[in-house]
Amino acid sequence: MVNNIREDRTPEDLLFQVLLDWGVDLALPIAKETIAGKTVYFVDGNALAACFDEGVSEEFVKLLAKREPLRAVFRDAALPPTA
Repeated sequence: MVNNIREDRTPEDLLFQVLLDWGVDLALPIAKETIAGKTVYFVDGNALAACFDEGVSEEFVKLLAKREPLRAVFRDAALPPTA
């Protein structure tokens, strides 16, 4: 797998790029939380959950799914490869 994100990008940079790409209002409230040791950004309550940490596990995804976000976004290389 190749990392498609420049090394100098912060999670906040990635979040705002996603918001711009998806046409989400940048003035919506954003909350930052830690779930299972991973940083998660919640935009407008549960309208969007974003995690750009590496090494996302199935356990983490299940914990995040309990929050019932309308959409979720992760770093491509963070998810384990599928068989």
